[in-house]
Order: sequence, then C-alpha cells, then structure tokens
Amino acid sequence: MKPFELTILSNEPPGARCKLYTGYARVLSGILGFPVKTVFPEKGEALGAPGLLICQKQVSPAEGETISPNDIINTINQIGLTVVDMERVRHQLDRLTKESREGM
Repeated sequence: MKPFELTILSNEPPGARCKLYTGYARVLSGILGFPVKTVFPEKGEALGAPGLLICQKQVSPAEGETISPNDIINTINQIGLTVVDMERVRHQLDRLTKESREGM
C-alpha cells in the first residue's frame, strides 16, 4: 500500500508552478487529510521539479507543462481514492488556478 501523502517537487527558490502546486497540495491536504512534504530534487533525478505526487503517483499534465485540476482529479481516480466531495476539490483547485493566472 502506498503511503497516503502529498509530495511537492519544488525548485529553490520556487517559481510560479511550484507555488501553484504547493497551493494544490494544501487544498488536497485540507480535504483529504494527507500530510504534505516538499522535496527539492537535484538536477538529473528521475522526478524533477516542479511536480506533484499523490500517494507516490506523479500527476502528469495532459496538456502543456502545467498540472491542471483535471489532471489532479484524474490521478485521484486512477489511484482509486474515494473523495466524498469531489466538486469541492474541483472548485477549490479551479479557484487556485484562476488566482495563479491573474497573478502573472
């Protein structure tokens, strides 16, 4: 069984995507109750920054370079996690994405 945790793969200092993924992890942690850890991968490591892991499964962007709320929800479904209020998850992740775009 994979550990129930969220892992942020971040650059130091964090850029826009690292900050967005940190926000995603905080939302998910608040709803799922999973602990969050941040790691700073060295160049050349298999899993590079920026990125997000849910229960050790990497969330991959379906389009472009940036993880979207749909990518996160697809990963949650692939893992087989049961989330009581998936619409709440989607709403809060969408809100973060919108705020991130407005801040650019």
